[in-house]
Amino acid sequence: MNYKIQCAIALLLASSSASREVSLASDAQSFKEIEESVSKDPGVVESVKFRTVPVAFTTRKIPKGHVFTAADLEDHNIKYRNAPPDAVISCKKLFGRKCVEPLNAGSVVSVQDIGIPLMMNQIVSAKARNWENSREKLGTICITKTSLKAGEQIKKTSVINSRMPLRLMPCDAVPDASQVIGKKCKFGCETKHILMHHDLF
Repeated sequence: MNYKIQCAIALLLASSSASREVSLASDAQSFKEIEESVSKDPGVVESVKFRTVPVAFTTRKIPKGHVFTAADLEDHNIKYRNAPPDAVISCKKLFGRKCVEPLNAGSVVSVQDIGIPLMMNQIVSAKARNWENSREKLGTICITKTSLKAGEQIKKTSVINSRMPLRLMPCDAVPDASQVIGKKCKFGCETKHILMHHDLF
């Protein structure tokens, strides 16, 4: 499946999951419907080329167990291709929800921060690909060389720098592996995961 389509699907489903608890059957049906609509009309993706989505960010440090209020959050309009696949779309969906993980000030809020596990398409969208032969302008990102468990301290042997198109780079992607050594992985992740600042603590 086209990478841009994967990102678009991940964002739409992340938005749905963050606003309410939905069954896996419902998610699977939504995924199928979106995929079919795009396959029938490739222009669907192109039509939202410059679309932005309101990604929820924290305005201050949030402790574990805190119930989100309007004062804790703000939306940043991010191009949909640069929004992290697990980001909560619209801070309004977080009001009254309990934070199950601590958050730093100015952090993207993940659906995992409110206890919603990632769906497979979100996991796939956060995986690095080989772009070295691409003619696009590339930027540096940090990816995992090994899978990491939740709370595991990141070692030098666990991460490596990679490259990807700037137009697709998540807005809070870590730009260099040296920045994550000694930090801990908040949620746990698979091999080749694009590490983002909200993944760390």
